[in-house]
Order: sequence, then structure tokens, then C-alpha cells
Amino acid sequence: MLAGSFAKLNRSSRNAFCAAIIIIAVIAVYSQIVAPHVTYLFALRQYKSALDRTAAKRSVIENKVKINKKKLEELNGQFARFQNTLFVPQEAEEFFGNLRTLSLKTNCSIYSLDFIASAASPEDRQAEEASDIAAERAMLSVAGVYDNVIKLVESFQMQPRKVWIESLKMESLNDDSPQIKCDINIKIYSMRDKGGSSL
Repeated sequence: MLAGSFAKLNRSSRNAFCAAIIIIAVIAVYSQIVAPHVTYLFALRQYKSALDRTAAKRSVIENKVKINKKKLEELNGQFARFQNTLFVPQEAEEFFGNLRTLSLKTNCSIYSLDFIASAASPEDRQAEEASDIAAERAMLSVAGVYDNVIKLVESFQMQPRKVWIESLKMESLNDDSPQIKCDINIKIYSMRDKGGSSL
């Protein structure tokens, strides 16, 4: 019956019918065979793009890690060098206890030796407490000839740990004497002991 109906159609109708069948077949083939592959290829391209972005991010992160690792190594080196300049509490006590001896060894007479309470700003005190490093200061006043006073100052610089001369004031005792009076403001840094005090 279908074949008879098809035979009755004129040529253009048959062509249109055949074209419709072909179009339906093509759509069916496309939706069943081609479309899944196209979707797969699109997903594959998206996946590759995501992989490329992830690889780029990973490369950036690896570079940052290398830079930060290098900075950390530099900071560790700086800290190790700085740590070598710090007194431990016992060394700080010995240093301040030996100021009189150092002065006498260089033939300088001591006028006074005063230990100065920390005059640091609140920010500096807070930084000291956070770092367990304390600044210790003393004002040493001596008298002696110029060369001997210089030897005393040099003896501070030759200590195994770093000694800072914050200020140094010299004045002559009188016009006839070769002796001068020298006020030396000394500062050292020391690690706090576990009890929280440095000296």
C-alpha cells in the first residue's frame, strides 16, 4: 500500500519525499554517531584548556615557592649572622661586670658606671618582648689621656659579641692636663633567658 502510494506521486513529490527520508536519516546518524563524538571532542578541548591553566598556575606557584625558599634561606643566614652578635644572659652579666676591669687595663679612671633602664619606645619594647631579645645599656664615664680612652673604646669593639657605642662625649678636664673626661653610652643586645629577663 505504501509502495502504491509512492508510485502515484509525481516526480517532484517523490523527490521531496526521498529528500525528507535522507534528511531524517542524516539527522538520525548525526544524533547517534556524530553528535556524541563532537561532544566528546568539545569536552576534551575544555579538559585540555583546564589542564593548561592548571599547569600555568602550578608553574607560577612553583616559581613563588622557589623565590620564597630563597628568601627564607637568606633570612636564615642573616638571622644566624645576627644571632652571633647577641650576648647570652651570662655573657651580658660578664661584659657589664668587666667594664671596670677593661677601664683599668687601659689606664682609664672610672668616674661612674650607671646601668640605664630601657628607654625604648613602646613599639621597640613590644618588638623586644616578641623576639626574646633585649637591649641592655650602660653609661660609663672615665678619665684618661686620649690614647688610653681610644684603647678603651677599641676594646669594646674587639669583644666576641657586638657592642654598640650609642654616643661618646669627650671634654678636657682642664687646660693644663692632658687628661680628658669621656662619657660612653654602651648598648648590647642579649637573648632573654626562659624566665623572661636578660640580666
